[in-house]
Amino acid sequence: MKVFLSSTSRDLVAHRERAIQLFNGIDDCDCIAMENFGARDASAEEFCPDQVAECDLFILLLGPIYGSCPLGSEKSYTHLEYETAVELGKRRLIFACSDQFSVPHSLMKSVPPDQYQKQEAFRDSISADRIHGQFTTPDELAARISSGLQNLRDDAGREARSTYLDYLIRGNSEVNHRGVRQTVRQVSVKLDEVFISLRAERELNSRPFADIGIRPGDRWEEKIAEELEQRALTTRWSRSEKQTERVDWPQAVREHRCIVILGDPGAGKTTLMRFLALHFARAMRDGAAEVRDKDGNEYGPARLPIFFRVAEYADALRQDKRLKLRRFLAQPFEHIEASPAALTRMQEEALKRGEALILLDGLDEVINQSDRARIVREIEELVSNSHAKNRVIVTSRKAGYEAASLGSNYQHFTLLDLDREQIENFLNRWCTAVERFLSLEANEQEIARAAKREIDGILKAVDENPGVKRLAVNPLLLTILALIHRNGARLPNRRVELYRLAAESLLGDWQINRGISSDKTITEDEAAQFLWPLAFWMHSEKPSGLATEHEVKERLAQFLSQTRNLPTDHPDVIARVNDFLDRVQRVTGVFVERAPGEYGFLHLTFEEYFAARELVRNPQTAARKIHPLRHDPRWREPILLAIGFVSQGFPDLPSELIRTAILAEGDEAALLKCRPSKHERILHRDLLLAARVLADDVKATGTLQSNIIDRLAEVYFSDQSPQALRGDVQKAFASLAGTPANDEAVNTLLIHLSAPEGSVRYAAARALGSLGERASSEGVIGKLLELLSDPEWNVRYAAASALGSLGERSSGGEVIGKLLELLSAPEGEVRYAAASALGSLGERASSEDVIGTLLELLAAPEGTVRYAA
Repeated sequence: MKVFLSSTSRDLVAHRERAIQLFNGIDDCDCIAMENFGARDASAEEFCPDQVAECDLFILLLGPIYGSCPLGSEKSYTHLEYETAVELGKRRLIFACSDQFSVPHSLMKSVPPDQYQKQEAFRDSISADRIHGQFTTPDELAARISSGLQNLRDDAGREARSTYLDYLIRGNSEVNHRGVRQTVRQVSVKLDEVFISLRAERELNSRPFADIGIRPGDRWEEKIAEELEQRALTTRWSRSEKQTERVDWPQAVREHRCIVILGDPGAGKTTLMRFLALHFARAMRDGAAEVRDKDGNEYGPARLPIFFRVAEYADALRQDKRLKLRRFLAQPFEHIEASPAALTRMQEEALKRGEALILLDGLDEVINQSDRARIVREIEELVSNSHAKNRVIVTSRKAGYEAASLGSNYQHFTLLDLDREQIENFLNRWCTAVERFLSLEANEQEIARAAKREIDGILKAVDENPGVKRLAVNPLLLTILALIHRNGARLPNRRVELYRLAAESLLGDWQINRGISSDKTITEDEAAQFLWPLAFWMHSEKPSGLATEHEVKERLAQFLSQTRNLPTDHPDVIARVNDFLDRVQRVTGVFVERAPGEYGFLHLTFEEYFAARELVRNPQTAARKIHPLRHDPRWREPILLAIGFVSQGFPDLPSELIRTAILAEGDEAALLKCRPSKHERILHRDLLLAARVLADDVKATGTLQSNIIDRLAEVYFSDQSPQALRGDVQKAFASLAGTPANDEAVNTLLIHLSAPEGSVRYAAARALGSLGERASSEGVIGKLLELLSDPEWNVRYAAASALGSLGERSSGGEVIGKLLELLSAPEGEVRYAAASALGSLGERASSEDVIGTLLELLAAPEGTVRYAA
């Protein structure tokens, strides 16, 4: 805080010295006084007002003498400084000498009588300003100033707190898909109206790799591989199968000090963080002791939310390598109209009292691995050095998290896909809120009818189209589906088609429907010329997803100059760039000002989509671009979208990219010097990524698809494969459900149901169950029914579980009868699986025999069996 000290000097020499001494003893205070000015070129009447302009607080000491005046002025320097402070709206503290104040006789003799009269008039003229205290002695003045400063701090603190909480509430109250417009206007609905509680699971056993001693910043792939080789390929996945439990979010926030939320892109991580910031800020503003949402869920005591994106801190670290996270906490809010010092004090006090909720969004958005490891250490240091009652919640995508993960004192929660009930619940809220927003003159009945038409149409597509159903389990994609459906478009069944349709609608179609001239929209050629390379550059260089206006214009000028063969500062280039940037922000909203003076894409997903388009702009160089990025977690989504996109126009290219860029096999890979990942024979990362590409409905050539599935099966059924690697491969098989590779994957697993080894039969049944309804055929059901009589109990358990996952086709009388028999099995695990399978069949399994047996199981000795019953 800069303080300007203004007063006459001759009558207040000792008082000024004491005041300056006081200010020098305050850590965050910098006193501006005439004693510090020294020799200046500028005159005092020019220099002093400039110094007043720079101060945060103007302190005026009124002694008995008026003081000297600049040449040609009837007002004293002090008088002029005061008027400058008033004109600039500076905070002011005014202290006046009391009636007991005595002026030395020697000074009285040298001062003209009118000096006292002018000072009295000056004092009367500022009576509108409250005089904060009177003083006689220097120590009395110091006490009055200390008290005034404390009152100001308290006032500034209350003002900063109010401004800060209002900022959080305003910024997080609405779901505003800027640019994602309907036929009439932009959709903006209240977050409370559409938020649904997401499902999550918590891992119960130890964190992965803990036994190997991985630390943030280690080259984890190599360290794991070395450990595997030393322990004969058994250690990296030596832990038992992951044990999880479903969790309730309000309870998790109440009970756990440190939380990590993991989820796929668009799974709702940021929305959940915004929801928490909103409700904790409201509770603090309203003075509530506990935080509750509109549904009555309790989240624990009210705390001060501190919410920002981790990438903002990463950017700040590039400017100041020594910047501690604790010192950074107030920086994301420096643009709001509140004192930065007051904001910092407010946060520090909350941290010291254990009343802070620190919400750090997007750990995965930090590009550099060493930066991420540094930030992980900073987070852990912040937590360990603050009150134990504070709460910290961090979000990250799952991809790449293990490379720099937070410690075992963090509870890790993984967001799950929406189920059918949640999809319908969300649509009921979303469609109703959208109709209410867009249909201003409609009554509630009309709104309800319009919303029901939308809901029924989308649910019909979800229930009848497996591709749409796979998209709808993701909250972001479900939202885009709902918006596109309302615009009358056909709902796509592949992610890349959905993004393409959404991008085209943002850039042109919806804008034309709103009556905007087509020459104001963004053409496909302009998107390719500007947005694709801009997204690629930002995804490579800007982890926060934000760039300054200058940086954006500079990049756009470079892109344009390359195609026009003109210098970047040519008037035509500058005009074209300004026009494009204006249209893409104002008309489409796909690229917007997301923070004061900083620009970014509407959502990270759109940045990834346009970056993907740039990856495969030239099919001949796509493999060269993709290969070095293929296992960079930040590039996972763009690579999947890129290969999915080229599959639409170049049917053979996806196979070439999978073989060359990912698996690093064949003549083209050798020519481009593409090599398999280090320790591929141990980690199988290339193989698992190739399977993930197939899971995006990418159709590979028959031989390549067969090769990938056969290799997955080889790893999955090998007795050399650790348990968790098998779990990864099982997830890969599950991801192929409903894709062009579905039938081949099912047939491969079906063959292994007849293997002589019980462990193979068990594993095959588990994998088929993970494929769900898409694995349901007469052959599979028949074979699983046979396995219900298998001599090995774990095989019977896996077969029963799989039958419960295959949907309606597995609910025939024979299946229910066999499961009913298993309810009397001696092994508790088998009874548990059979009861769970019958429960998953719902009403289709509700016969008297089934219900009666389940009632008996409610008295079973095993808690798991009672739970399943």
